[in-house]
Amino acid sequence: MTALAGASQRTFLFSSPSSADTVTIDGHDTNLAAGASAQDFAGAINNDKNATVWATVTGTDPTTQKPVVVLSERNTGAPPAANPNGFVTVTNDSGGALSEQTQYAVAGTNAAYSINGGPTQYSTSNTITGVAVANPNSGTPGATQTIPGVTLNLNGLTGSTPVTVTVGAPAPSTQKIQTAVQQFITDYNSAISQIQTQLTQTPSSSDPTQGTLYGDTDLQQLLAGMRQMMVATVGGLTGSMSSMLDVGVSTGASTGTGAISHSALAGDLTLDTNVLSSALAGNASGVHSMLQSWSIKFSSLVDAEAGPGGTLSVRMQAETSQSSFLATQIQNLTEANQVKQNQLVREFAAMEAALSQNQSTSSWLTSQLAALPTP
Repeated sequence: MTALAGASQRTFLFSSPSSADTVTIDGHDTNLAAGASAQDFAGAINNDKNATVWATVTGTDPTTQKPVVVLSERNTGAPPAANPNGFVTVTNDSGGALSEQTQYAVAGTNAAYSINGGPTQYSTSNTITGVAVANPNSGTPGATQTIPGVTLNLNGLTGSTPVTVTVGAPAPSTQKIQTAVQQFITDYNSAISQIQTQLTQTPSSSDPTQGTLYGDTDLQQLLAGMRQMMVATVGGLTGSMSSMLDVGVSTGASTGTGAISHSALAGDLTLDTNVLSSALAGNASGVHSMLQSWSIKFSSLVDAEAGPGGTLSVRMQAETSQSSFLATQIQNLTEANQVKQNQLVREFAAMEAALSQNQSTSSWLTSQLAALPTP
């Protein structure tokens, strides 16, 4: 290890802008208010997740009495040939807040190292994944091969003194596996809770959206199938790992020395991390095979109900078609009723006119009869 990867740096004197200023660093804008201080400038950069640099106020320049600000790239590594002084580029400073001290510019550097006496290799980072070592069996001079699963963290220079790194057989990350299994349990418990809520929610006359799946047969079958899968034995496997119970996934004990566990009675899952850790330590490949086979079967069960083309999808399409049909029927009935209403209105108006005419005729006849001479 002859060199560590370092970040590009540029040093500036900072002047508080008299008006609002925009400073563009590596193509990213940082906005400053009038009268902003060097600490304000550094804070605006360091609190911006999209910024490419870190800013540090290192003190005060003795000659100008202005604050000194150092901008360092967040990524390490040597700069490109087009910018030999470093990656940090200030392309806009509308208020003149920055004045560079070019003599302090530092270009980034790559890490330099060799493995097993092989050629020098370079990396822009001090964290190296996909470590390559000499491969004398390839028949090609200088050929290398990658060691899978190995990450080197370069923390210091070794010079000519070699450092021995012992690499064992790849092993599963118990913590990551536990986290993934626990996340599945959390999602599973949330899903069955929602299904149970829909199955037990009674219909309401005041809310047509409530209780639409009350006692639904398909959901009941899905819930039963999901619960059965949690204790089912996966076929086609050899060894002791054949079900989720073998890796510590279960509903726990519904009873014990204390009160009854309502969570267990409801079918909520829990993870015994000690059982899972023991299983991984004793038979990691068996755990992998079981989880892989079991997850395929569980996914098939859920997809048959809730996946594209599944039971729920077909039912929803049928309900949508029925709803569309009923909407069309309602529209047709509404139009027919309107036609009938218009017809009745016309008939009523004609009847009113006829009655009015009859009343006029009756009045005329009465007047005529009254004018006749009395015998």
